[in-house]
Amino acid sequence: MVYNGDIVWAKGFGWANIAHKRRVTPDTDFMLASISKTFIAAAVMQQVEGGTVTLGADVNDYLPFPVRNPAYKTTPITTWNLLTHTSSMRDDWGTLVPSYVKGDAAVPLGRFLKGYFTPGGRWWTPGVYYPFAPGHAYRYCNMSASLAAYLVEAVTATHFDDYCDAHIFAPLGMNATGWHLRDLNPATVAMPYRYVRATGRYQAYGQYGYPDYPDGELRTSVSQLGRFLALHMNGGTYQGVQLLQPATVADMMRSQVKNLVRGQGLIWYHIKIKGHAVVGHNGGDSGVATSMYFEPSTGTGVVVLTNGDAGRASEWGALDQVVGELFDVAPQF
Repeated sequence: MVYNGDIVWAKGFGWANIAHKRRVTPDTDFMLASISKTFIAAAVMQQVEGGTVTLGADVNDYLPFPVRNPAYKTTPITTWNLLTHTSSMRDDWGTLVPSYVKGDAAVPLGRFLKGYFTPGGRWWTPGVYYPFAPGHAYRYCNMSASLAAYLVEAVTATHFDDYCDAHIFAPLGMNATGWHLRDLNPATVAMPYRYVRATGRYQAYGQYGYPDYPDGELRTSVSQLGRFLALHMNGGTYQGVQLLQPATVADMMRSQVKNLVRGQGLIWYHIKIKGHAVVGHNGGDSGVATSMYFEPSTGTGVVVLTNGDAGRASEWGALDQVVGELFDVAPQF
């Protein structure tokens, strides 16, 4: 729980690893799933502040390979489109699911994205784009977010994971945070599980990765992610470390595409959870269900990270119940 610009409470419950009898602590690293995208937004907006990227510019101004919806070859896809899910790009799960591997993926981010978005590429299918022009509809897309991360890689000539290490993680003291398993102590990483109803037991998925890693593969703890949330709740500054300007953070939180969907900012979005009007992001993957939100009216933030599936509406409802109750008790802190 975050309040008044800092973490005020953190606790772990349950098992990080059942087989090894490791319990969850506030320092246990969990895969974040789509909360990872908020770090992409921070990195992109740092480049916007530095003048190397313009939100309204064609992404082809920055990328080493061309990206266009083949049905709308004269319509540019902008950086803003990538961050607001209005790019007309689509997640082709027939391609993406087989790209999951045990451990870290070996295929470089840029190679995978080029092969995915380029007609005739190794991972190209007609299903990677929707049949409408960029900017004309809202469709949530993981791959467009990963392309935004690669845009940072292209303009800085620095691998995206290394960029985050230097410009986000290190300044915030997030020294147990990493995009890849090789960056972390295996003993601190929570194992993702699924619940097998027939047996009443939890089955481990194993640790996994994928080549489009920026859209969901970041692993960190509540103790460290709370710092990142506090930074955004405090106008881009955490304990004297400024990573973004207040006006930039305000723009990230502002509803950007009201004509298409309410509440979508630059990756961050507005939502109501158990009566609380909050801003943030959640995430879900195999054996992963996560939430990171703050309530502007009370200045309270909540992070909940879990290592279990939330494929059913009732499971997401249970997670939202926990988040809502934490906001309910926030005045006590």
